[in-house]
Amino acid sequence: MCGIGGFWLPRADPAAWDCAARLGAGLRHRGPDDAGWLIGWVAPCHVRAVRDLVAARPDALPPDLVFAHRRLSIVDVEGGWQPLSNEAGTVWVAYNGEIYNHGELRRELEAMGHRFATRSDTEMVVHAYEAWDTDAFARFNGMFAFALWDAPRRRLVLARDPLGVKPLYYADGAAGLWFASEVKAAIAAGLYEPALHVGALEQYLTYRFVPSPDTLFRGVSRLPPGHWVAANAERVGWSTPTRFAPVPRSQDVSPDLMEWVAQLAQATEQAVAGQLMSDVPVGALLSGGLDSSIVVAAMRNSPGEAVPTYAIGFSTAGGDSELIVARRAARALGTAHHEVAVEERDFFAEWMETIAQLDEPVASPGHTLVGLLCRRVAQDLKVVLTGQGADEPLGGYMRHSVERWFRVLGRQPLIALVQLAARAVNSSDRVQRLAMVAGERELDRRFVAAFTVFTPAHRRALLRSTVRRENAPEATLAPVRRWLDGTEGLDPLNRLLYVDARLSLADDLLLGSDKVSMAHSVEARVPFLDLTYLAVAERIPAHFKISWHSGRKHLQRLVGRRLLPPELVRDLAAVGAGWRKKRGFDVPLRRWFQGDTLRDVTRLVTGAGAALPEYLDRPGMIALIDEHTSGRADHTRRLSALLTLEAWHRSFLGGDPAAIERLGAGTAVARA
Repeated sequence: MCGIGGFWLPRADPAAWDCAARLGAGLRHRGPDDAGWLIGWVAPCHVRAVRDLVAARPDALPPDLVFAHRRLSIVDVEGGWQPLSNEAGTVWVAYNGEIYNHGELRRELEAMGHRFATRSDTEMVVHAYEAWDTDAFARFNGMFAFALWDAPRRRLVLARDPLGVKPLYYADGAAGLWFASEVKAAIAAGLYEPALHVGALEQYLTYRFVPSPDTLFRGVSRLPPGHWVAANAERVGWSTPTRFAPVPRSQDVSPDLMEWVAQLAQATEQAVAGQLMSDVPVGALLSGGLDSSIVVAAMRNSPGEAVPTYAIGFSTAGGDSELIVARRAARALGTAHHEVAVEERDFFAEWMETIAQLDEPVASPGHTLVGLLCRRVAQDLKVVLTGQGADEPLGGYMRHSVERWFRVLGRQPLIALVQLAARAVNSSDRVQRLAMVAGERELDRRFVAAFTVFTPAHRRALLRSTVRRENAPEATLAPVRRWLDGTEGLDPLNRLLYVDARLSLADDLLLGSDKVSMAHSVEARVPFLDLTYLAVAERIPAHFKISWHSGRKHLQRLVGRRLLPPELVRDLAAVGAGWRKKRGFDVPLRRWFQGDTLRDVTRLVTGAGAALPEYLDRPGMIALIDEHTSGRADHTRRLSALLTLEAWHRSFLGGDPAAIERLGAGTAVARA
């Protein structure tokens, strides 16, 4: 796991040396173990890799092409230094990630005559590109983001893994082309002057993040999952992103339920075994829920000492603390368990720091808990496996259930069911979203409704007229439509699951996990997004994934009965009452957004010094907060999104970040 960045200037510039040094420094947290640079002169087509920019500088002209690489050494610790090339030095790579099937591909390439100098998966990338050009990328099973320099063609190529586990940004700036694992590194290097992309604000209010390829940084793109983009000496700017990841064409209806369970259990064990590829010890994040418990159970099949596991929770949660649940799971699984307890009163200060780490406004405060947990992991390990990513392909969210029953019950009965729920359950925000979904006839609009945070009515009331003109009509539909393209052979639920995994999972959950784990130099791996696992999971018909009797993730629960110790199965599933409520790294924002804290939030997003009133209607925001305060509506997620956007603006675009930090004080970790 690493951090990468680079630039291609229209002409050599003496400032390139300092820019290269600052770019590497801005990525250091992603790779504290080693550093390297590729410095090049495009016109004479000459490049060389150096470990020390200071030593290289006196005897060289200023470069116009630079790759910067910071390394977290995990595989081939001694021999995997980057940037790295093929035998002839004609293809170079700066690479971030892991490719789990690199051994298989390496043997195929060696049979074709390619010679390898290291054991690293990085070297396989350059040889695969030599052999198969960009078609090679679809062969890679892993999480990755990399940059390739093809010297004979004077071509720069960027690629990102099929599920978007690893982020990669790129832009065509005033000074030239640049790319980086994190935008803040490009800002530190002087490659980018941050500015707001006003035209993406409606997408942010809809999704609570901005879907790829857009970002809220004007002129900066995030490479979509499973795509590559290129630039060459004959072309000004980057090409249009090209999808290389294949799209599932149809479900396999032949196996019965228990055959699917057997296949999924086997795929789980194979994925976990493959992702234990490492020359350093590997642990796991354990919430005590079904998915993380299954991952840890599969890790126990590998020889070695007890699996190190890590859990986090709020110290004031009492008997409902996630720490207690995780502790019971760890005991049943026989792990070497570690805990982090967080004080609620200090959480906000850490949350605001997390927003800066994320680069982008992503209104998911749970990322803060993952970051705090990885801070503790970093004391012991560089690599952990997580249970993230099972909900999307297997149907783990309420929006998935609604789509399933939309097809089974029909539109009008589902609307009646939602209205009944509205009277029975005090959860207005969720019920409102379900009603929006049930009320949409068209697939794409129904999917957007499932993700929506601020409804269309809210957005019309909040966005100032000058901002609305900058946001294209139906821009919020475009991300869903892009991912739906090519999935026509799937049933509607599996189409939603496919979109969910490449949209919400990639641009919210995975983006956040990468940034907060790498802020502490920890690699977080996701076995449920292994391509061999998804090859099974995404073929399974919808009716096996969500059952009328057993609810969501029906198959995963049956897999759990196969792989988990009986006492843990009993603990997860109360007899006769279904399985325990889904566990994740939860933050009790609904309880917090009241009283003094809510008054502070109101002041920060609407008061003197607030950035949001330049783009959003101040009376509209105050009316929203008043509805929440009075109990007429639950706007917790919307308030979280507004606070996140304000904090991000102050961190990157100007304002007083200290005012945000005063929501909390001190450090959030009370004891570990």
